[in-house]
Amino acid sequence: EKMIHRFFWSIFGVGFFYITKMWFQGLILFAPNDRKTRRDIFIVFLFLISVIGFCFYYSNRNEEFFSLTKGFLFFCKLYLLPFVIANYLIAFVTYVQHIQSDIKWENEFEWNEVKGNILGTSNYRRNLFWDFFAHNTLLHSPHHIHPGIPFYNLPRALNDLKTHFPADIIIRKNPFKDFFLSTSKCKLLDENGNWVGYPK
Repeated sequence: EKMIHRFFWSIFGVGFFYITKMWFQGLILFAPNDRKTRRDIFIVFLFLISVIGFCFYYSNRNEEFFSLTKGFLFFCKLYLLPFVIANYLIAFVTYVQHIQSDIKWENEFEWNEVKGNILGTSNYRRNLFWDFFAHNTLLHSPHHIHPGIPFYNLPRALNDLKTHFPADIIIRKNPFKDFFLSTSKCKLLDENGNWVGYPK
């Protein structure tokens, strides 16, 4: 269990942590038993079965003998590898949005909306190209205040928050540098909600 935790909270494991928690546990093991969730699960598995079928058919369409190996390798290239990369990118964004050495995680008795939505989130401004390409996903505090704000209004919403909470809205510069630092330092929470490393 300790080895799994160390891997999931390392720079290499955050993507697999996201896949495990959001897909395997969230969609299969502990999914809510309601009609909408069952519909979503059905759609996901129908799509997955269709992709697998297409991969095995397409990779063997001109072969004299059917090859499971070719089908599996084509599935990995067409779907599995891009799926892992996409989840790693999502995990990276989620990580830098919420986990920094100076972000304190309050317990349920001390938590309030200001601490959770403003003090508990990070914002990054790179350049116009980056923000446009990433749909302003790294301007995260406004999303916590109101998830319905469209991505093109997030910069304006962040400026408004900065005007009203100048000391609390922190705009950072380099998410990649912070990601490397956080994955090396932020492993456990102490009794005060501060991120600490593993005990030596």
